[in-house]
Amino acid sequence: MITTAAITEAALISSNVLESGVAAYNSGTSYAAGDIAGVTVDSTITIYDALPIRNLIARSAEIDHASWVKSALSVSANAIANPVDGAVTADKIIPDNTAALHFTRQPWLATVQAYAGSIYVKAAEYSVIGVGLINNGANAGDAVNLATGAIIAAGGMSNSPFSQSAGTTVVALGNGWYRLLFTRAPFAAGNYNVGIYIIPNGTDYQSAGDGTSGVYAFGGHVESGTLAGSYQPTGASGGVNVGNAPASSATWWRERSVTYPVYSGATSYAIGDKVISTTTHRIYQSLVAANSGNALTDVSKWADIGPTNRWAPFDQKVGTKTARVGDISYTLTPGTADALAVLDTNAESATLVIKVGATVVYTVTKYLNVSGAAITDWLAYFTAPVGAKTNITFENLPLYASSTWQITINGRNATSYVSVGTIAIGAVKPLGKTEAGAKVGIIDFTKKTVDQFGVISATERGFSKRMTVRSLIDTDDVDSVNVALAAVRAVPAIYLGETGFDSLLCYGFWKDYEIDIADGRRSASGQLLDGAKSFLSITLESLTTSL
Repeated sequence: MITTAAITEAALISSNVLESGVAAYNSGTSYAAGDIAGVTVDSTITIYDALPIRNLIARSAEIDHASWVKSALSVSANAIANPVDGAVTADKIIPDNTAALHFTRQPWLATVQAYAGSIYVKAAEYSVIGVGLINNGANAGDAVNLATGAIIAAGGMSNSPFSQSAGTTVVALGNGWYRLLFTRAPFAAGNYNVGIYIIPNGTDYQSAGDGTSGVYAFGGHVESGTLAGSYQPTGASGGVNVGNAPASSATWWRERSVTYPVYSGATSYAIGDKVISTTTHRIYQSLVAANSGNALTDVSKWADIGPTNRWAPFDQKVGTKTARVGDISYTLTPGTADALAVLDTNAESATLVIKVGATVVYTVTKYLNVSGAAITDWLAYFTAPVGAKTNITFENLPLYASSTWQITINGRNATSYVSVGTIAIGAVKPLGKTEAGAKVGIIDFTKKTVDQFGVISATERGFSKRMTVRSLIDTDDVDSVNVALAAVRAVPAIYLGETGFDSLLCYGFWKDYEIDIADGRRSASGQLLDGAKSFLSITLESLTTSL
């Protein structure tokens, strides 16, 4: 049994689940990776954090703009639908009728490291192009046939501006579109460019065009590293997160969680508006129009609809959950505790780190797949049972007079939805060794009715888990077990029939119990004989699971 203690504001040091204090998104602000912004629709504040800035060039989709340097060609803007979002924003690059290199390029300021670039292209009247990363003749690139998707060997081209290959990879996207990915390490720091060359006759970079024929292109992208990730559109600033609306800019922002405005007596609220109290950590919904100056305790004006997202795991109830994209993390001071339970969880794993000062004294990760271990190879991927566990417990933890615990509940990746219903900290009280024959089931509160024709209909409601177990205890421990159970008769506790089985975990109350003192033999001096055993039979009912 784990007796649980309430988590107070003093005990909750920090969390990545925000309750309040989220600044509203400002389209004129430059955001760095990890910055937080909120977008309010009606009374719901959706919280976003800024993703790393990867695309280093400006005006990535505006090849017609003057910032794209052009030589012996013109650009017709918005000529065709692009392959990323289907908007008509892909441009047509048209070489002129001179015998010269026909190219356009967009610069960025490079340091001495590897860079990866990409561009979306599609054949129009012409189908052969050159792409790469260029700088004052020290150019890396390749020629590509957009009719076949094949790289053309350097020996098959004349007047090439490239002194080396860029290791170009061709990714077919359908409907004639390709994404070309290329890379190089600059010879020196300075201004480099992503460049696109049109080759009218297919073999000579300096062949003349006809002034009307061309190739479609969209979405230039350059980032540090050796492989370009997903395309990140940029505006005039380039390499800066400015003006990218969070709700519609998935490559710049990641949705994390939701909250609501902090209640203000000076604000007039409409019916249905939601607010939070940072004192009670609850969410309240307005029941009337023009709701101004009415205290949240006025039940005729406000309905308490549950805990805030940040505090939901600590309300000692089931059915209320904290939810967030990516991971959920809390740092707590546990006081005198040697157990932690993470219940009603939709996640991949949970990690507990215990620190004394700055020193890590304990760290363990437990996984929620049924096999109980990480999927680390293809055999496990195809054969291990996964996905059924919802509860994790950490027991027999080291006790310190002062320590901090950080619990992180992880999703499969940065875009996974993660939720947790209960995070409970407490002390373990052994109740013996569970014997075979434990019984588990549920008490269903669904209401079933039968009409005059005998048709049964059901109104689905919550349910409560029931568990009956018999355990073997030392007769020496009968008194302490009896006292411990009496102390939690009105307090929810966590009962573990056997660690690792969700079915044998019950968060709730004992309904009844009895102790059979099977062996109370004593020595001549009145001491219980060593090894004397007794039996605890207990019936448990969990807190009701809401729907």
